[in-house]
Amino acid sequence: MKKLLISLLMMALVAPLFGQRISVSGTEFRSNGSRIWINGANTPWIAWNDFGGSFNYTNWGNEFQRMANADVNATRVWISCNGDGHININSGGYVSGPTQAFWDDVDDLFQIAQSYEIHLMIAFISFDHTKSPNTDFQAWRNMYASASNRASFVNNYVVPFINRYKNNPYFWAVDVGNEIDWTFENHGINRANTLDLIARVANAVHGNSDVLVTSGFGTGPKYLNSDYAYANGGLNLLSDASLGSYQSGAYLDFYKLHYYEWMDPYFGNPFDTSPAQYNISEKPVIVGEFGASGAAGYNPTQNYQRLYDRGYQGGMAWTSNGVDSYGDIDDFKAATQAMFNNYPNLIFPSGSGGGSGSDLVLQAEDGTLTGVSVGTTAPGYQGSGHILANTFNDNGDRFSVTANLASAGTHSLKIRYQAGQNKYNYLWVNGANQGEVYFPQTSGWSEVTVNGLAFNAGNNTIELRKSWGWIDVDAFTVVGAGSGSGGGSETLKVQTEDGTLTGVSTTSTGSGYEGAGYIDGGTFNDNGDKVSVTVTLNAAGTHNLRIRFSAPFGTKYNDLYVNGNSLGQVQFNSNSGWTTVTVNNVNFNSGNNTVEIRKSWGWVHLDSIEVVK
Repeated sequence: MKKLLISLLMMALVAPLFGQRISVSGTEFRSNGSRIWINGANTPWIAWNDFGGSFNYTNWGNEFQRMANADVNATRVWISCNGDGHININSGGYVSGPTQAFWDDVDDLFQIAQSYEIHLMIAFISFDHTKSPNTDFQAWRNMYASASNRASFVNNYVVPFINRYKNNPYFWAVDVGNEIDWTFENHGINRANTLDLIARVANAVHGNSDVLVTSGFGTGPKYLNSDYAYANGGLNLLSDASLGSYQSGAYLDFYKLHYYEWMDPYFGNPFDTSPAQYNISEKPVIVGEFGASGAAGYNPTQNYQRLYDRGYQGGMAWTSNGVDSYGDIDDFKAATQAMFNNYPNLIFPSGSGGGSGSDLVLQAEDGTLTGVSVGTTAPGYQGSGHILANTFNDNGDRFSVTANLASAGTHSLKIRYQAGQNKYNYLWVNGANQGEVYFPQTSGWSEVTVNGLAFNAGNNTIELRKSWGWIDVDAFTVVGAGSGSGGGSETLKVQTEDGTLTGVSTTSTGSGYEGAGYIDGGTFNDNGDKVSVTVTLNAAGTHNLRIRFSAPFGTKYNDLYVNGNSLGQVQFNSNSGWTTVTVNNVNFNSGNNTVEIRKSWGWVHLDSIEVVK
């Protein structure tokens, strides 16, 4: 994949790319004209001072793959953790610029981010730079102390960085410095000098690019809210008026709060307090750090949802990769997936990333197979079987499916698989090699997501070819392209939790379900309880209907309606895992069709509803 990504990066360095550039409109973010909500994370480092140090391309690629699978659309990276070694600075505090190794590693970071369509917030420095006993802490303190040294930081580090990467549409924002208020809180730096540095960086970024600028303070709203006595004469220290008093015209594009529980007695928490209540509602506001395993007494799903409900424009859990005790993506991925499922057009606007609408699902076993065989040995497969890992093992082994789309566009592709060990295999779309896809080891069925694939109107060939081989493959899903058709068995699938629910609730307990959760059969128990989904078809026709369910309470019967017409009762046989029941020869209309399951006996878990053409 790296050769492909290098070519993409070279394009980014010489000409603007057509991508999902994020801008500001009033108090919201926009991506290509559509609103976007930051469904984010922090990946500050994998190895401390990675860039110019021990950067590992594979490890960073794997981490971005994990975020893509969790429907994360942005992450924040510290490209300099404490400055040791890779940002050249003399003892007097003059910054002459990064090393070549640093540039090489950041080039790779932008390649990876662009490949997975995850927006980058770049933190140039941290309060750690001036923290004793770091090797160059005194040199960095001297940088803050002199106007000419601060100018060297901007001219020899910030401006070259911006000009190198400004055309990459996934370069979302600059965080001037990670929690650099601690420089004047704890390290003896003159506060005015820190604010002057922020102002200088903001002007340099705005003067050379469309990249957005912020600076998150570790003290939460302490210096942003004029209600607190710590502010500069009642002034928000990061307001336009404040920064403009240091450097004419300086401003931040949005505010970024950090939250940890120690703040509760002083400032409350953002999950209960809106930007307006913090008196910072004139710009977009995000919460750029909070515990990945939950914060302020709420679980991660509640954290993200409450930020959305209170008017914040994004949340970024700390961290995706578990650099400390606050948790990792396994703790919060259900939250970011739930945000995508609830607000798909806000998380990935205009069909990028996770997409929107019903999905086009293609069963791998119904495609064109070369050197591989189909089996039914892995419980929980969809359709009639799956590609057997132990037959996907020779050079030349491959299999392909055909997706017919109503219109050209960019979509994500999800591959449902399971793997006993980490594997890489080649993905080809319409005869073009998309590089190697990483398939992490699983304990059952899982999905990997490849973002930003271009599809044609009409037939498209999706092919997986052996590199390492040895994975079971169940299905391919073209996200947001459900109005098309496919070669072999093709499915329009909608997750039940995304439908219209009456008297029932969703849950995400247990394992093996698809999407963000499923209908809890324990709540599907009263007269009038029902769930309905809408499936859109290009043309009227007779198709099969497949319902994925679990019936741990015993065999049950429930009523099926399509477009308001009763199709009688469906038998849901007792089972302890997930399985499907198929209703054959159902008439569907052109356009929107409503599929509804109403309680008769109730008491079944419902996961998804598929129209199989």
